[in-house]
Parts: sequence; C-alpha cells; structure tokens
Amino acid sequence: MPERWIDTLPEYFRLDAAALPQNLVEALDRYFTDHIRTGGFLQRVLENDLVGSIAAADPESLAALPALCLFIRDAAPAGSWGSPTKVEAWIRAGRECDDQPG
Repeated sequence: MPERWIDTLPEYFRLDAAALPQNLVEALDRYFTDHIRTGGFLQRVLENDLVGSIAAADPESLAALPALCLFIRDAAPAGSWGSPTKVEAWIRAGRECDDQPG
C-alpha cells in the first residue's frame, strides 16, 4: 500500500488541511496518492477553473475555496494540478502504474 500523501506533509501543511472540510482533504489524499478522480467541485479547482468551481460548490466548499486554493498551490505534488490536461495526465499516470506487473 502506498504511503498516504497527507501523511507525508510537513506539520504546518497538515494544520492547514485540518482547517478544510474533511471530505475535501480525503478526496485530495485519494487523488494525490491513488490518482483517483475527484468530484466535480474539486476537479474544477484542480483544473484551475474558477467559474466552474464556484458553480459546482456547495456552501461549505465555497466558503473554503480561498484556503483550498492556497493549500493546493503550496502542498500539492508538482504536475498534479493547474489545467484539465495536467489533471487527466495525473489520473492516467496512476492507471499506468496499476497496469505494471509486480
């Protein structure tokens, strides 16, 4: 089992994560560790789609959006966010790892 992304973060990033809705942190951990697609709101955030993010947000997620964006900017693995192309490549990279023998 791979080491969970959230467990590899320095303490100051884990404190930032603790201030976010737990469901978003858990979805990010699955996305960054296992390359599993997130829900619509979070996918739009990862794709850097502000208007789509706002349109897809529930009230709790909308309130957390500024802190979530800063958290992703500071703590997310390089190449895992920023555009639809990068998000799809991140997900695809996880599938390719799963297809490897061994």
